[in-house]
Amino acid sequence: MKFPIFSLLIIALIEPQWHYYILRLSGDNDLMKKNTLIFALTIGVSLIISFPSFAKVSSKHYWAILTALSTEAQPFQKAIKNKRTITINRVHYTTGNIDKRNIVLAITGIGKVNAAAITTSLIKDFHPQLILLAGVAGGVSNNLNVGDIIIGRKLYSVEHSSATQRLHVKDQVNLITHKVNPIVITTNNYFIRSLEEYALSHTKTRIKIISGTIATTDVFPPTRNTLIALQQKNINAIEMEGFAVAQVGLLFQTPTVVVKAISDAPLKQELKQKRYIVREKDKLRAEQNVAEFVIDFIRSRDVR
Repeated sequence: MKFPIFSLLIIALIEPQWHYYILRLSGDNDLMKKNTLIFALTIGVSLIISFPSFAKVSSKHYWAILTALSTEAQPFQKAIKNKRTITINRVHYTTGNIDKRNIVLAITGIGKVNAAAITTSLIKDFHPQLILLAGVAGGVSNNLNVGDIIIGRKLYSVEHSSATQRLHVKDQVNLITHKVNPIVITTNNYFIRSLEEYALSHTKTRIKIISGTIATTDVFPPTRNTLIALQQKNINAIEMEGFAVAQVGLLFQTPTVVVKAISDAPLKQELKQKRYIVREKDKLRAEQNVAEFVIDFIRSRDVR
């Protein structure tokens, strides 16, 4: 909504005789009346155009889906009905329904900065009841194979862990929470518990679904030493956005769940090839698996 125009309308409603004072300043009452009428019509048309989209965004209860890549978003785009594209402050959203659930979908781009920026905008613009980050990740633990799914019960920030070791505690205090910025975020909300319960009954595929710890890094590909260190910390998978989305959700008190499917297993691949490669067919398989799981979960939940 155009708030300057809205303010003018409020002024007009509060002081019905506002145009009278303007007319007294003019020697040509007929001309002034004409200009006043045009001005009033302009205000009215602007409000009619802008208000419906504002009302639709603010009045619905949304579940949000975020993906880092456009290819990760494609299965969700296909599942969403009554699609509508909304652009707010240059951020593009797709809204619609999966069954009776109101959904808003956005693509963050790769990396923690992009993920944090889009998550913040999403919360400000839509106030979602839940944010689901879905996509692909690299397997770290040896018990995960391509296509398997991990629900992020814990999110671990690789670079933040290294940086905070060299800072005083007072330099790590967040200005919003007034608490020390976490290195590990444990998600224990109603939605993740529901997702874990649903995973136990998910029988459509033979893929493995586990809850575990997902590490978020800014470095791709991760080094062998990093992967071995993470494996020793019982990290299950590694990707580039999860911790950022979870931390923004924590700051603004919005429940978040990170769900990833394994597209590659770096430490296992080292035995077969000299360089880090994500095969397109494996990536596609992982994207399809995680999307199917998340969409089925959404469809299984009652709309209240």
